[in-house]
Parts: sequence; structure tokens; C-alpha cells
Amino acid sequence: MELVKLNKKYFPELEKLNEDRLQFNQVNEDFFSVYHSCSFAQQFLLRNKVRLLKSNTDIIGYLWYTVFDKNVCFINSMYIDNSKFNGVPLKDLYGKFINFLKPKYDVRYYYECNNTNFSILNELGFNKCEGVIDMKCNISDIIGCSDFSNVDFEVFKKGTHEALRCKIQNEVFKNDSRMPLEVEDIYFDELQNYYFDEGAIFIKQENKYIGYGQIIIDNNHAIIVNVGILNPYRGKGYGKELLYYLIGIIKSKGYEEVSIKVASNNFVALNLYKSMGFISYKETYNMILKRSR
Repeated sequence: MELVKLNKKYFPELEKLNEDRLQFNQVNEDFFSVYHSCSFAQQFLLRNKVRLLKSNTDIIGYLWYTVFDKNVCFINSMYIDNSKFNGVPLKDLYGKFINFLKPKYDVRYYYECNNTNFSILNELGFNKCEGVIDMKCNISDIIGCSDFSNVDFEVFKKGTHEALRCKIQNEVFKNDSRMPLEVEDIYFDELQNYYFDEGAIFIKQENKYIGYGQIIIDNNHAIIVNVGILNPYRGKGYGKELLYYLIGIIKSKGYEEVSIKVASNNFVALNLYKSMGFISYKETYNMILKRSR
């Protein structure tokens, strides 16, 4: 087996592999959707960042990567056709791609976790970094309730509350790796098709704004986003109060299911959502492999 560069005679084989790429990783990128949108010069450069795994006369897999700087590269997509590797362990085959990259770069790969790809990447030396867990729940299965006796809620007013929302979200989600929001970002959010006017909600305690949460409607599905409570008010149940209120709005609009995302290392939020009846259905992570020194 050998790695070969992409040229146009291999396009039919690559097109088939590209179509099947989601079998290994649901967030593998679509090479040809990018390729066909590029100029001739960009296409030439793009082809240089593809390596094909050739077994005798068959192309059985491909790697498409992007060099971020002189030390780091990102795997946009990689896939090997399981039906063509003749009993060779998949780890060894994917290892050919990784061994090609590792001497020169730290390697990063964004993937949706499943039993197969996690095992392979783990054996190849990748380590999990930050991740996102997607959770969902049927409204009828929500555990617990609230009477909202010690808090008030206020609907976000366009043209009035943009700076306030910006300030609260920046304080709640402050992180060295996160770019702070600007007021223009809030105005941009309001213009999106998913934006739901009645679902942008402040929570108040003794007339002070202490947090914010939001419902968006994407493809007729209700999703809770941007939920957070300011630090001095955390650990007192206000986050749960806000979630119950948002879920009540979703229920009143006739939706039967709600989704939410949580950072994989946010154990407080993760445990809160689980306690309310949410279950995990998808996990995506950034993986990193340090190059040989």
C-alpha cells in the first residue's frame, strides 16, 4: 500500500469515497463542495492537500488536510472504505495518513464520536480536547417544575436590550479562548431566520438582571441556546428556573421536543440537564496529536 497524490484520473474514486465519508465521521467535510467553488489556482492548491491510499490498483481511502501554520495542520476529512482493506487493521491504515502528517505537524481533527472512530484515534495517540454534547428531551419527560416565586422574567426588546444582552453573555461565557461579543453580533443574530422573538428572555432577581437564555427555531425544531447566570447568582437554582421558563414557552407553542448543547467539560450544566431529563445523543470533539519531536 502507498500514499499517492490526487490527480484528475483519480477523481471518480475520490468522489465515491467522498460520498461515503460520513460513515467514519459525521462531520467530515465535503471535499467537492469546496473544490467546485474554487478558482483554477485554488483547485490546484487544494489537490496538493489530498493523499490517496492505494492498494495495488485500487484507491481505498483518502486524507484531505489544511496547514494552519508551519506547525499545525487540520484534517478536514479522512475515510477508508472498510470493504477494500483485506483484513488489515483499520488502525494501521489510518495510521498511514497520520504518519505522513505527524513528522511535520501537530495534527487536529474535529469528529463526531462513535465507537469505531474513537477507538482508532485513541490508539493512534490522539487526545480529546474541548467538545460539545448535544442533548434532547421530550417536553412530556421533563422532570420537576417551578412556581417562579422568587424571580421575574422579561422578554428581550429589540432596539433596547442589545448592549445589556451583550454584557451579560460576555460575563457569563468569559473564556481566554472566546472572542467577546460585540453589540453588532446581537443585531446580526436578530436578523437570522432561526431567531424567535418570544424566546429571548432575561431572568431578574429583585429587579436586577442576573442572566439570559434564548430559544431558536431551526428547521421547525426548538433549541435552547445562550443560557447563563451571572457568577454572583450561581448555585442558587436560577439557571434551572430559567430553563423551566424557556421550556414552558416551547410547550405553549406546541413543540414536543427540545434540544440543548453543552460544553463537554461543563459538568455543572451537564448534570443539571441530566437531572431535568435530557439525554445525550451526539458528542463532537476536537482531537489533537502532537508531532514527533
